[in-house]
Amino acid sequence: ATAVEPRGALSRLARSVLGPGEAATGDRAFDRAYRIDTTDPALIPRWCTPELIAEHLAHRPPAWSVYHDELLCYAPGQLRPGDIPGHVGPVLRLAALLD
Repeated sequence: ATAVEPRGALSRLARSVLGPGEAATGDRAFDRAYRIDTTDPALIPRWCTPELIAEHLAHRPPAWSVYHDELLCYAPGQLRPGDIPGHVGPVLRLAALLD
């Protein structure tokens, strides 16, 4: 399983004290802004390509995780039916980048 989500205040503090850890991409701006939680750090280059990192730094894709062959995207707040069409494009773009 692998998940990428924006860093919260505590995660940013831990990173500044402990360093990027083994789940870092090597892109300083990305590693500062996003946290990768993974059971297999060797998969990071597969999931976090330069194109995907650029999308994240432009704040386009939602937070996401992959478990086996399932992609899960999530965002805080309540989802209303009328909001769904606005989420489809970013999720499809993310899926294409992860393919």
